[in-house]
Amino acid sequence: MKFRASYTVLSLWKAGQWQRAIETYFKLDKFTTREMQEGKEYHDQWKDEIIKTGKLPAVFGSTPLTNPIPENKYVVSIQDWIDLVFIVDCIDAPVIHEFKTGKQSSEAYAGDDLQTSIYAVGTTLLGHYINKAMYHHYDQYTKRAENSTVWITDAKLEDAHNQILTLGSEMHDYLEKNGLYEQFGKRLQVTN
Repeated sequence: MKFRASYTVLSLWKAGQWQRAIETYFKLDKFTTREMQEGKEYHDQWKDEIIKTGKLPAVFGSTPLTNPIPENKYVVSIQDWIDLVFIVDCIDAPVIHEFKTGKQSSEAYAGDDLQTSIYAVGTTLLGHYINKAMYHHYDQYTKRAENSTVWITDAKLEDAHNQILTLGSEMHDYLEKNGLYEQFGKRLQVTN
């Protein structure tokens, strides 16, 4: 079976949260917190706003975008045994925009930037040149918004590509050796 890598699954595996990574991979984990649901509602609202206005959401300054593509799901083949599956909050090449809610600052997301680096690998393989990622954060409790920028360099792309292959290979091998594709693989065919 071909491994379908995603940022979420790879980051859980990298953090040593193997059980949760497996549950997420096979869509066994249906747990949703109030905060997660609230974040999804903001994302839906912001997607609609981008489509209507062609600008970043008002809470983030209404900056005009060139050719925004919000919230599309992509599947890109990395090698014959692995696909990368990802949804970027908004691609406006050469920029990736990621929207975050809650208390954690955009700076904290930017400081641990595996997410947009992985997305940049995928978007590059799709033919979108990416050189910058913007983390737009809205704290719905304090009603404050702020942004952080991450520059996507060749070194970042290479590191992210290596992490996709390394982490993906470790998890893929584990799933194969422990018969988990056979046990849960039908769930993937039904839900994808």
